[in-house]
Amino acid sequence: MISKRHFSALSLFLALSCAATAQSWNVTGNSGTTSSNFVGNTDSVALIFRTNNLERARVTSNGGNLLLGTTMNSGYKLDIVGNLRSSMDAQFNGILVGKGPGTATNTVAIGNGVLVNNTTGTRNVAMGVNALRYNQTGFNNTAIGAEAMGGNAADSAISGSVGIGNLSRVSGVYGVAIGSGAWAGLFSIAIGSPSTASVQSSIAIGRYSEASGFVGTTAIGIEAKATHSGGIVIGHGLQTTGSYQLLIGNRLAGAGIRDVYIGGGVTQQLASTYGPLTIQPTGQSGTNQTGQTIRIATGKGTGTGTSGDIHFMTSVPRSSGDTLQSIATAMILKGSTGNVGIGTIKVADTAYKLFVEKGIRTRKVKVDISSWPDYVFDEQYKLQDLAELETYVRKNKHLPEVPSAQEVEREGVNLGDNQAILLKKIEELTLHLIEMDKRVQQLESENKILKEEIKKSDK
Repeated sequence: MISKRHFSALSLFLALSCAATAQSWNVTGNSGTTSSNFVGNTDSVALIFRTNNLERARVTSNGGNLLLGTTMNSGYKLDIVGNLRSSMDAQFNGILVGKGPGTATNTVAIGNGVLVNNTTGTRNVAMGVNALRYNQTGFNNTAIGAEAMGGNAADSAISGSVGIGNLSRVSGVYGVAIGSGAWAGLFSIAIGSPSTASVQSSIAIGRYSEASGFVGTTAIGIEAKATHSGGIVIGHGLQTTGSYQLLIGNRLAGAGIRDVYIGGGVTQQLASTYGPLTIQPTGQSGTNQTGQTIRIATGKGTGTGTSGDIHFMTSVPRSSGDTLQSIATAMILKGSTGNVGIGTIKVADTAYKLFVEKGIRTRKVKVDISSWPDYVFDEQYKLQDLAELETYVRKNKHLPEVPSAQEVEREGVNLGDNQAILLKKIEELTLHLIEMDKRVQQLESENKILKEEIKKSDK
């Protein structure tokens, strides 16, 4: 048997032997470690890290989740309660998150291929695969979507622009492109998939809308296209056919706007009380104010060129069917002369201002005339002898000064001059009647005397 003294000595030897052969982790580091060495435990409990005797981190026994700043296991591999700071970009499930390469500051990059060529461009926000991919020095941009503002190598210095939507592009500074495939140029706005406002200061709003003619073109509506200089198009499917056109309406027959009200202060209720087209400026405020003037002007010509005309057109009825009626000019205002034609476009004669086809019906007509034939009653007026008048009438088949039938058919009748001529003839006829009455009275007087003398002689 082993005595107590020998047992105590054996126990001390074993303890010293274990202490000599056991490996512990030193605060200054260990050497001679192998891949089988580890820090942790072999028990089914969490591994806890403490400082100042306070828990700072924990690795759970179930799943090996790392918890920082919390003891609540929510099932995430990394669960942090508190702020996270990194001086380098990071990837989450293959998606890059950071500021991108280069020396730029205040940038946000989320997505693979984002801002990969950026050098000094600052204050950019790019979200989506290859967003702002080719940007190098551009700044103050916002690009959201796959290849948003990142599909063209020429767009390396775009600034102050916004591209939202997959494949959206901005090819000039301060442009806005919103929609899949939308493209905006310098100072331009494109909204819709895929809308195009590729020229400077243009606007395209609507699916497949296009403003590409020249500076300042505008296209609003699905498939609206302003493809010529200065064009403005508002409506579905309309397209300019020449420069400086304004088109408002709808390409589809029967699907366009029926009532148009242009003016201030209009409401839905008020508009319904007016006609299909009403143009009314905003009314004045205050008491006894004069209303505004509406001005409709023709286009100006240049040099010796004439100005344009204004046509008021109405539809021409068809016999039947649902095909749209054709339109024709009901009234024209000739720009070069100011002549007005109603029911006719033949207004070239500059001696007249108003041309009317098929007659005028009115209650009152007043004609300004500078000369009126009261001179017929002047004692110095020489009245034409009836014998001479008879000879003239038999030869010419009309009265003197009165236009012939052929002249009237060819040139018409001047209403004022004709009235004056007819009055002159009436006055001349009146003088002839007065003269004839005098002769009749003289004959009656002479006849009376003769009758009395005959009666005396019979006795």
